[in-house]
Amino acid sequence: MKRSLAGETSPAKKSRGAPSPQPEMNTMMPPLHIPPPILPYIDTTSYPPTPSNTNSSSNTTVLSPDQPKFPSPSTKPVGLPDQPGQASMSENTLDGLEQAGYRQVWHWERGYPGELPEDIAEWIYPGIEKYMGIVGPLSSLFWLGGRPELCMLIEDRAYVLTDEICGIPHGASYEWLFEMLFDEGKIPGRIFHEMYEGPQEAMTTLSGHEDIPKVVTDSMKEHSPGDVFPFSRSQTLPATVSMAKVTLPFKFKDKNMDKIASDLEARFTRSLGAGLLFRGMSRTMVHSLMAFFTPILVKGNVDNEFGPGFYTTPSLQYALGYARNEGVILVFKDPDFQRLECLQLTGRDWKSTTAFWTGRTMSNARDRIPEHWRKSDVLQGAVSAFIGTGTARAPGEYTQVVGTSPAALLAFLASLKMIIWLQ
Repeated sequence: MKRSLAGETSPAKKSRGAPSPQPEMNTMMPPLHIPPPILPYIDTTSYPPTPSNTNSSSNTTVLSPDQPKFPSPSTKPVGLPDQPGQASMSENTLDGLEQAGYRQVWHWERGYPGELPEDIAEWIYPGIEKYMGIVGPLSSLFWLGGRPELCMLIEDRAYVLTDEICGIPHGASYEWLFEMLFDEGKIPGRIFHEMYEGPQEAMTTLSGHEDIPKVVTDSMKEHSPGDVFPFSRSQTLPATVSMAKVTLPFKFKDKNMDKIASDLEARFTRSLGAGLLFRGMSRTMVHSLMAFFTPILVKGNVDNEFGPGFYTTPSLQYALGYARNEGVILVFKDPDFQRLECLQLTGRDWKSTTAFWTGRTMSNARDRIPEHWRKSDVLQGAVSAFIGTGTARAPGEYTQVVGTSPAALLAFLASLKMIIWLQ
């Protein structure tokens, strides 16, 4: 659900001398307070030792009961410095597209080199840079993601894949695109599994059901999960969940996503009040989720930048980027984290966490584990945005709230109030 971020102060550095006293983990309810994150300089090639500073402490925040529950609106990110020499996801960069024989793409920082072609221009609307990192033909995105062999699926009439224009949200990667196409049946399972060295490591829990259940109508109504998902398990699901299907008046590529979100809020989610978290996903995946409410892990998935967990966001707009035109939006209200340990990741702890879980080079990883990481049930922090043409990341404009333990998953599950089906 990958799609935050304005910087304010430099992150404090951990002491290399005598350790500063650390606060005890909260046993009372830690509220979901998510202040504007810090924009650090991100070095993806190495992490040099932190200079000694006996007066500094960790950037991980143990949330206290007296903090407000939800953040004020985040501000727009400030400009980020150029960071040359960073490792890229592959050898292929934006500057090499034309020489390699592929079409140019639109990039959220660089724009488009020249006049926008009509097919790409249909995707570009005011504010798209807040949601999308890159937009272009699938063939170009395959090459940028280091999978040019997938272009054969476009050229071969035996497959349903065409060289359509597609966008990748902030916080997501080229790997997310590959998995999304597999989920939609556009990349055959045999080829997808070969990409990740065998089905045992790449297999996702997919049921193949892509139609909206017939019991779900245009009106928001309460449904028993068992009536909608025949293979759900009632012992872990709420007795009823509100559901409706929505016919979008336009596709995401044609209009501002803010308008779609505003329409859904006015019609459905506003009635639930404050304290909402959202998760966007495909129709196929929601069937698996209702059968076993747990993160679905894939070997090639590098979008979970806080590590394995159940990802949500306070932003309906951002969640829509993962639901796309024919997915679902799960709506959670006030998950009960009262007895859980919630940590907010900022500064160097945010950098270390995202670097490790997205596979970037990081020296002394064991020494850079955030304080209380092993005891955490819920992690909160900024969704990343890519810097430049490589894999360097900085805190983006949106926030993610991630359940990282069975207790957190149960809290999310108990708070599931609504499922919106998009068509």
